[in-house]
Amino acid sequence: MHNKFKIDEMVIVNGIGKENGTIYKNRIAKVICRDPFYFDYNIKFNDGTEDWIDGKCLKVGRRILKMKITYLKTIGFRKFENEFETDLFDVTSITGGNAKGKTNILYAVIWGFLGCNLTGDDKVYIGNKNTDNCYVEIHFIDNLGVNHTLKRLKNKYNNKKNFLLLDEKQISQDELTSYYSDKKLFLSIVNSNYFISRSPADQKALLDKYLPEIDIKE
Repeated sequence: MHNKFKIDEMVIVNGIGKENGTIYKNRIAKVICRDPFYFDYNIKFNDGTEDWIDGKCLKVGRRILKMKITYLKTIGFRKFENEFETDLFDVTSITGGNAKGKTNILYAVIWGFLGCNLTGDDKVYIGNKNTDNCYVEIHFIDNLGVNHTLKRLKNKYNNKKNFLLLDEKQISQDELTSYYSDKKLFLSIVNSNYFISRSPADQKALLDKYLPEIDIKE
């Protein structure tokens, strides 16, 4: 039988689970395996629970890659030692003098989703020098109309205090990837200087991966 979904592929679940009859609506999960005789898949959700479900109830996860960020909050993040929060709209004007923290919003979005700075470096600590914790909270809506809350905290001294939460549930960075697909693509879209600073080979590889082929005969 044709295996429609690959192992570790992110999927959207809409249907009734076969383990205990749980009804799922627009839940995100990862494919663990497929029943060799039936069109059923063993899937794992962000909270670690698993279930078996008919393949007809699954859709590929890349359909949720679009998002609309509506709110941002930071505490102990870069220049902002204290709490900073703002609503975000379809068009949001950000004004201010030099070195007043305008770029903090861009940094916060990237760090919230990717855990890195504008160049993709996830080793550097970008918290405020006067605080022990660096915290970002992002509210966003995916293109299925589902509201989500993403929270990331990093402690300067103790990694055991770090956490990454999606809708108040622990989530790994790999699981969060279903919302942005590709780290390099996300950085290139949010920060145009990232793409410009890449080598010609890296630029070509990224363009070849996402742009459609062109028929030179047309």
